[in-house]
Amino acid sequence: MYTTIDTLQITKRLQSKGIKTEAAEEFAEIIKEREQNSFEHLATKEDLLSTKTELENKIFDVRKDLKNEISAVRKEINLAMYKSIIAMGAIVALIEKFVN
Repeated sequence: MYTTIDTLQITKRLQSKGIKTEAAEEFAEIIKEREQNSFEHLATKEDLLSTKTELENKIFDVRKDLKNEISAVRKEINLAMYKSIIAMGAIVALIEKFVN
């Protein structure tokens, strides 16, 4: 949350402690600039909501891609399994032919 720095109040307080007006005003401005700079890099609620939405969309896309990849791998495994069954059947048939 951004707060306004009362440079006049800071200047007056410093002057009451014996600081010269010019130095007190400069010090108050330094404090104000520092405070403003510290808030410039903070994310707003809108920034956070936007980032959340972007991340949710990316997660959705990754899940979709992952499901597609898993489906493709399952198909490859099933094809390899069927080929293995056919090959084993052919081997069994050849063995039976030579044994009998």
